[in-house]
Amino acid sequence: GEMAARLWGPANPDAMKVNGIFSSVQYSRSRAALLSEDPALRFVLNSFDGDLYQGLSLVVDVLNTETRAILDMALSENKTLFAVHVIVVVIIFYVCLFQATVRYALREVVLAREFVVRMPLHILSSEDFETFQDFFRSEDEIGGDRDDEDE
Repeated sequence: GEMAARLWGPANPDAMKVNGIFSSVQYSRSRAALLSEDPALRFVLNSFDGDLYQGLSLVVDVLNTETRAILDMALSENKTLFAVHVIVVVIIFYVCLFQATVRYALREVVLAREFVVRMPLHILSSEDFETFQDFFRSEDEIGGDRDDEDE
């Protein structure tokens, strides 16, 4: 602080006055003792051994690490969203396919009933009529009816 003001003058000299006045800079050993006494100047003199570049490289490393972490998280979330999207599309497809199949089956049931209703069953013999009815019965109903016939 105070030592710097004594060595170099006022803190903010006019830039136009200072520009071009130094043709060479020489190190004065007599003032080196003054520089080593002031803690602020000692810190400034001792801190320029590549610390700036090392500090900037550390900042760049931190930024690269954070960027990589953000991009990895975004990629992971994107993969998750894509998987959810595919699952939803597949579920919707199968639900629509199932509904279409059920509608088709119900339509076929209606058509089969209309076909059966239009059949002239009154002209069939009783044996043919029984065969026709057995076609629309389950196995349990057929077995139970035959047991009754045997008695």
